[in-house]
Amino acid sequence: MKNRTLVALALAAAATFSVAVPAHAEAPNITWQVQPTATSDGERSQIDASASPGETVTDSITIRNLGDADLTLTLESFDIVKTPAGDITIPAEPSDDPLASAWVTFSTPEVSLPTGSQAEVPFSLSLPADAGPGDYAVALMASMSQPTQTADGQQVLLDTRVGVRLYLRVLGDMRSEITISGFDIDRQQPWWNPLPSKVAADIDIANTGNVRLDSSVTLRLEGPFGIPLGETAQISLPQLSPGDAMTLSNVQTTTKSAARPALFTETIAPFFLTVKATIRATEVSSGQEFEFVATETAVDVPWALVIAAAVALVTVVALRRRRTRISPDASQATSHSDE
Repeated sequence: MKNRTLVALALAAAATFSVAVPAHAEAPNITWQVQPTATSDGERSQIDASASPGETVTDSITIRNLGDADLTLTLESFDIVKTPAGDITIPAEPSDDPLASAWVTFSTPEVSLPTGSQAEVPFSLSLPADAGPGDYAVALMASMSQPTQTADGQQVLLDTRVGVRLYLRVLGDMRSEITISGFDIDRQQPWWNPLPSKVAADIDIANTGNVRLDSSVTLRLEGPFGIPLGETAQISLPQLSPGDAMTLSNVQTTTKSAARPALFTETIAPFFLTVKATIRATEVSSGQEFEFVATETAVDVPWALVIAAAVALVTVVALRRRRTRISPDASQATSHSDE
């Protein structure tokens, strides 16, 4: 039997998931919901906590059985990470080198819920004395494994996880920093075409600080001496937690003709192309704003113009040499006729 993992994260006030079971008359409806336990201030979409190294924070989640079958759910915590495309995900298995997820302890490793019931599950978050300052993102998951059948009739073990997000700030020296790297500038035209071209820029962006950042990026294309050739609209990025990294590929922008957008801009290839990336970031907790700028220059040779210029140069030189060979004979013929 093969293992298959399906991960679901809460993106709203509560995460609800229905488990697909083989279709037959007595198949139960298996559905459960996980959300932060409401406080005196009302419902919460996520859990926010802050503490100093060595301190312990307590809170709870509420799990509801919304289906018509009794459930036994396993409680686990995982560090939230970003994919290169910027999507939220968690590892299929607990990490060998966990971060804040290792500091979470549930009051019970499992919870049993009769149909229609709910349970409040307390947990503690115990920070080690050497916990590094900054922001951490953790998924608090309630999961269940059960055998099921794929569309092609294969029997698999389906591990379904439903959870809520916990954002923890370890107090100390906060640092906002974004690293922009991995520029890849590509002139998307045949080498022989010197006419208006399409230019694409791929960049890698990483949060190398220790705080969560909401950010956006603008890419500007420049020619020699800073001549502006094009600029993208402001592109919103997914929220980046410390350590998150993503890649922007084939960035789209507005060109002269909205009917035929280019990857970057339409311009005569100017030999030297510079892409300037400007990221405007806002620190989530404090609202403080920052700006990060990085540039990359590429040599973009319009070979058709180079070849045409070389052919013209060779032609001019050949003509001059021919005239040089002809001129002495012409002078001698003039002298003889005068005698």
